[in-house]
This record gives sequence, C-alpha cells and structure tokens, in this order.
Amino acid sequence: MRISVLTDQNQAITSYGVCLSTDHNPLPNGIIVDTDIDIETIVGNYTLQNGILVIIPDIGLRDAKQAKIIEVTQAYQTELNGTFPSSAIGNVLVYDYSLESQTLWKELRDTIGKTVDGGDLPDSVLFPNGEMSITLADNTKVPHTRDQLQQVLQEIVSRKLSLYQKLQDMITVGGRILSAGTIDEVNLISW
Repeated sequence: MRISVLTDQNQAITSYGVCLSTDHNPLPNGIIVDTDIDIETIVGNYTLQNGILVIIPDIGLRDAKQAKIIEVTQAYQTELNGTFPSSAIGNVLVYDYSLESQTLWKELRDTIGKTVDGGDLPDSVLFPNGEMSITLADNTKVPHTRDQLQQVLQEIVSRKLSLYQKLQDMITVGGRILSAGTIDEVNLISW
C-alpha cells in the first residue's frame, strides 16, 4: 500500500493519508512510503528512517509486555480453574476446580466449618459412617473423612495463593515482565 506520512522532529509518524494513485499525495509535504504495515497502527508507533517505516522500540517493548501480561493472566485463569492433584486420602487423586466446582467447594468448606465451630449440623449428617463421597475430576466418587476433606480444602487455599503469588511476581511493578528490557526477554517468559 502506498501512503503519505508526516513526521515530527524525531521522525515519529504523526499522520498519514492513503495515496489513491502513484501521482497522488493526500498530505501537503507528506513523504510517500510503500508499506504492508497495518496503517491504523503507525501513528505514534513508527518512525521514518531512510524512507522506511520502523517501529519505535519502546512501543514494541510496551506492546510485547502488554501481550505477555494478557498471556500469563489467561494461563493463570486456566490453571486456577482446572484440576488439581491431592494425596489427602493417601494416594494421588485429581479434583475438579472449574468455576462450577468452586461454588461447591466453597459451600463444602462453609458447611464443614459450621460443624467444626459447633454449628447445627452434626458429623453424623455430613459424614454418615464417618465419610462423605466426593466426586473427582473424572466423575468417580471417592469417600473422604472429615480430616481428609479439610486437608483437600487447605490444599485448595494453598494452591490458589501460590498461583496468585506466581502471577503477581510476573505482572506487578518489579515483576519479571515489567522488568524485562527487551522484546526477546519478554518472549522468554512463560507461565
């Protein structure tokens, strides 16, 4: 595409116009450039160097950091809202922690908390025969004692805190992403 651009004193693109023909220059004093860059992104993001549009390095780094923050935040959400292992009953089982399951886990935590605090629900209601069946990620049901369930619930809290801390160590001021000095450094960061 052929465009005409105007620049500031630092050669940063300040405006552009699309050339309708090889002889057409829509901007008085505009410099004609042939490019395949998305023209909607050039103002403020590119400079003109020897007749070639060049991305402003800080803008590219800023955009790379923003994209990486979005990427790791999505990875955090995916991992948080997925499955998790626990060996609370002795062997490793995989539990569901999807958005739907989180409500059930919270209700279970609150219900067990009431009985621990001397609430109205006796253990014989929640744990007939000393156990409660919990549905795992693969939809199998496995009996758990009160102590085993409390351990799973504690592991949920620990896991959530650990994942949140990992995210914060990556995205906050002083974190790995914002501290990266080059686009290559940003690209090396993964969840």
